[in-house]
Amino acid sequence: MTADSPARIQHAPPIPDKNYNKSVYTSIGYIVNTDGSNPSSRFPPTNQDLTTPINIRNALDALTTQAYTNAKAAGISVYTIGFSTPSDSIDDKGLSLLSNCASSSSQAFVANDANTLISAFNQIAKSVGSLRLTR
Repeated sequence: MTADSPARIQHAPPIPDKNYNKSVYTSIGYIVNTDGSNPSSRFPPTNQDLTTPINIRNALDALTTQAYTNAKAAGISVYTIGFSTPSDSIDDKGLSLLSNCASSSSQAFVANDANTLISAFNQIAKSVGSLRLTR
């Protein structure tokens, strides 16, 4: 990208090694730059090798673990919803991460279709709606 050319957003395919420009974009930014360099400074020291899909997943899982640990330590209630379909199911490692991320087992949801996804959001809304702020 140069000052003369606008940034192009490219959605990475589900398997990073099939991505022709070798970029993987997540909510935290690019994992691998198009030139092959590695912008991994935000990843924990033990997760700097982002050369394989499993290493990338481990790095993202480590960041997620750090984020939910920090949130819980700050007294923030964490809810999770995993959307899993037969063609794109969440594996046991992903389910465990989501379960550990949630503040309690009643705050971790797995939805397998639109109805269960809506139900999960409704349950969260009811739970959050019952909270109140005090001084």
